[in-house]
Amino acid sequence: MDYAVRVLHWITINLITIWFSAKADTEACEGGNVSVSNASVIPLGSTITISCSLTPGKGCKEGPNHLKIYQRNDKLLVMQKNSSTSVSIQVKELGKTTFTCYLNCISNSEHKKLICGIYPEVGTSPDQPKNLICVQHGELEHVMCTWDKGRNSYINTTYLLELQNETDSFSSTFSGYWNNLSSGSLLLPTSLVPASNYTALVTASNSLGTAVSLPFLLTFLDVVKPHPPSHLFVDFCNSSSTNCTVQWKDEQRTQIFRLRYRPESHDSWHVVKVENSRRYDLHNLEPFTKYEFQISGKFHIAKGKWSNWSSSVLKQSPEAVPVGELDVWYLLHPVDNETRTITLLWKNMSLSEARGSILHYKVTFQKPDQVQWNITTQTWFVKTIDKTACKITVAAYNARGNSPPTAISIAQEDISGLPSPRNARAVARDNDSIFFTWDPPSKLLDQVTVYVVEWAELSNKDQHNLNWVKIPASMRSTLIAGNIKPYLCHSVCVYALSEKGAGVASCTRGYARQAAPLSGPQISWQQRKDNSVLVSWEDITANQQMGCIISYKLYLQEQNSNSAPKVFEIPSETFRKPYILERIPAGVVCSMWMTGSTEAGESPRGNKEFIFLNIGNVSRWYMNIILAVILFCISFTCVCFVQPIRQRLLSLFTTNVKIPDPANCTWAREYMSVEDKRRLHSEQFLSDSSTFEEPETIEIEEVFSDKEHLTITYTLTFCSSECNTNVHLQTPEGNCRPQELNTSAVDGFLYKHQVPCLYKSLVSEELITHQTISKEGVQPADITTMNYLPINMLSTSINTTEESCESESELCSLMTFLPPLFSYEGKLTLDAVKIDCNSFTE
Repeated sequence: MDYAVRVLHWITINLITIWFSAKADTEACEGGNVSVSNASVIPLGSTITISCSLTPGKGCKEGPNHLKIYQRNDKLLVMQKNSSTSVSIQVKELGKTTFTCYLNCISNSEHKKLICGIYPEVGTSPDQPKNLICVQHGELEHVMCTWDKGRNSYINTTYLLELQNETDSFSSTFSGYWNNLSSGSLLLPTSLVPASNYTALVTASNSLGTAVSLPFLLTFLDVVKPHPPSHLFVDFCNSSSTNCTVQWKDEQRTQIFRLRYRPESHDSWHVVKVENSRRYDLHNLEPFTKYEFQISGKFHIAKGKWSNWSSSVLKQSPEAVPVGELDVWYLLHPVDNETRTITLLWKNMSLSEARGSILHYKVTFQKPDQVQWNITTQTWFVKTIDKTACKITVAAYNARGNSPPTAISIAQEDISGLPSPRNARAVARDNDSIFFTWDPPSKLLDQVTVYVVEWAELSNKDQHNLNWVKIPASMRSTLIAGNIKPYLCHSVCVYALSEKGAGVASCTRGYARQAAPLSGPQISWQQRKDNSVLVSWEDITANQQMGCIISYKLYLQEQNSNSAPKVFEIPSETFRKPYILERIPAGVVCSMWMTGSTEAGESPRGNKEFIFLNIGNVSRWYMNIILAVILFCISFTCVCFVQPIRQRLLSLFTTNVKIPDPANCTWAREYMSVEDKRRLHSEQFLSDSSTFEEPETIEIEEVFSDKEHLTITYTLTFCSSECNTNVHLQTPEGNCRPQELNTSAVDGFLYKHQVPCLYKSLVSEELITHQTISKEGVQPADITTMNYLPINMLSTSINTTEESCESESELCSLMTFLPPLFSYEGKLTLDAVKIDCNSFTE
C-alpha cells in the first residue's frame, strides 16, 4: 500500500512536471483558436508546433473548410482541407513574431477569413553583467552603481543590485525590456561610511535563464567623489598682465586640488596640483588674453576619486606693451617729374604681439635734413613725397606703449642698380593653392635681406586688398595658400629687398583652378583710311574668365560663304588694344567675332559685328572732311555773291550801329547852296506857263535788267525835344508811297528812316494795272519797258510845322522829294538798281 502511494506520488509529480514543461500558449477567438507549443516565450533556435482549429459551427456552410497558417501574414506555413491543422517549424528570428490562421471556403480563392492569431516572443537568456562600478557624489549622497548588460535578450529581464558590508545589506531592482542602452544602473538607498568594506553584485534573470556578475569590492575612498569646490575667484594683482592669484572655497574634508587653466581659444589645458590650500599664484600668463579656469578635489592625496570640475571662470589679463614688429609693405606711383605717391600697407598684429587694443599707428618719414610723422588708425597710409631716398618707420600703439618701429628704405627714382629677381613662375597646386618660384638676381650689387612675394586678384583695383608675405633670402619658392580664390586670375610678383630698398619686381600670372571661359569678348570696330579697321574689345568679366586668359582669337568670314573663317590669334599678355585688321575686301559684307582662351579651353564667341567697306580707299572720316569743305564753300559763295543773304547777314551785326548825321556830309552842304535856286526856278515855272521853254532833251539808253534797284533817302529830324513833322507827298499816280519806319534814338537824336521813290514812273495806269509786282519790288524786264524821271527835277510841296525849334541845333527840317505834276515827253530809263520801298529795313 505504501509502495503504491509512493509510485502514484512519483507519477503525479512527473506528470505535473511534464505538463508544465510542455504547456502550450493558446489564443482563443470566436471562430476558433491558435496555439503554440512549449510557452509564450520561445528560445531562439527551438522547434515549435503551431495548431489551428475551428469552433464547431463556424466553418464553411457550403463546401469543405480550407485552413491556412501564416507567419507574419506573408509566409504561408501550411494549407489543409479540414477543420483543424498544425505545423512544426524552427524559430530563427528574435523578438515578437506573429502566427495567424485563415479560412477559405474555396481553395484557390483570394478571399479569406481571419480565424485567430497568436504573438509569441523569441529570445535568449541574459548575459552576465560586467564592469560593475559604484560611485557616491558627496559624503552624504546615495550610492549609484552601473554595469554593462551585454547583448539584448529581446524579452523582459530583471536586474537585482545588492550591496552588503559586515553588518548591513542593501538591494535595488528593476525589470523591463531592452532600452537601447548597453549599460544599466541602479541607485541604492544608502551612503557609504569611511570605515567599512563593501561587496556589490548584480543578478540578471528572465524566463529563459539567470546570470550573476562577479563581486565588486569597494571602500568609501574608492567610491565617494567630493563635490566640486565653489566660489572660484581670479585676481590680477596690481594690474599685472602676466601674474594672477586664484582662490576658491571648499567645506568638505578635501585634502588635494587640481587647478587647470587655458586661453579661451585653445584646446589644451595647463594643470597644477595644490595640497591643503585654497589658493594658488599663477605666473607667465599672456597679456590681454582671456583665460578659462576650473578646479576639482579629492579626499585623499594617494587614492580616491577626483570630484567633477567646477564651473568655468573667464578672466582676461590686462594689456602690455606690444612686442614684435609690424609687417610693412609699400607701393610707389609717379605724380610728376619731382614727386611720387607712396602707399604704405601693414598687417594687423596677432593678439600675442599686440598684447592689447591697438589705438593708432605712427608713421615717420626720415631724411637727412628733416623728420615728419603722422598718426593714423588705418592699416594703410598714403603720402606724396619727392623722388629722393628716405627712410620710413611704422609703430603700433596701445594703452601701455608702442611696438618696436618697423623700418623700410625707399630708394631714389632710379632703382636699376638694385637687385631684382628673375623668371617668376606660378603653378596651380591642390587645395586651391599656387606654388610660386623665382630665380635670384643675376648681379648682386647689394646683399638681399629678404624677398617679398605679393599677390592680388587681377581684376581687383583696390590697392588695400594686396596680400604679401616675406620670404628669407635663402629661399627661392613659396606656397601661396591664403586669400586665393579658384577660377580667378591673380597677379603674383616677387621683390628683392636690400638696405637701399626694393628693386624691379619679377611678375607673372597664376590661378588655383581654371576652366574654359563662360562668355566671349564684346568687340567694336572703326574704319581707317585704307582697307583696314581698328578692332577694340571689352575684356571678359573676371567671374566669367574662369582663370587667366592667355590669348584672344579674332574670326573674320565673308557673309554667306562656306569657307572657313580667317583666324587672327592675339596673345593677351603682350598685345595692347586696338588691333589693326588689314586687307578687308571692299564691297563685301564680312562678319567678325572674337573668343578668349585659357589653358583649359576656348570661350563661346562674343557678339558678331558686320563690316562693309563701300568706298574702297576712302574712309568715313575722310568723306566727312570732304563734305565739310563742300558745305563751307557753298556757304561762303552764298554770303559773298547773293545780295539778300549778305544784307540779311550784315543787318544782324549792324542793328545798334549809329547812323551818321546827313547834315554833316558834303552832299548836304552842296544841296543847301543850290536849294534856293531850284526853288526859284520851280516857282517861275509854275507861275507863268506861257513863258515855258522846252528843256534840253536828254537821251537815255534803254537797258533791260532783272536786277533790283535800290535807292535810300533819309528823312532826319534833329530835336532836343518833341518835334512834329507832317509830310504831305503829292503823288498823282499813287503807285509809290513812302513808308515811315520805326524811330530810334541815339545820343539825343531821333532818326526816322524812309525810302522815297527817287524816280517816278511815266508809264500809263492802264499798263501798270496789267503788271504783277512782287513784295520784293522786282520788276521783270521782259514784261514791259519802264520810263523814269529823276524826282529832283519835279516840284515839291512841303508843309512843315516848326515848334520849339529856336536854334540851329534844334532845327527841324524835312528833306524829301515830291513827284512832279506833269510829265516830260520822250523815253527816260536808268541803268541803276530799283528797289521797292517795302523791302527796306532799318
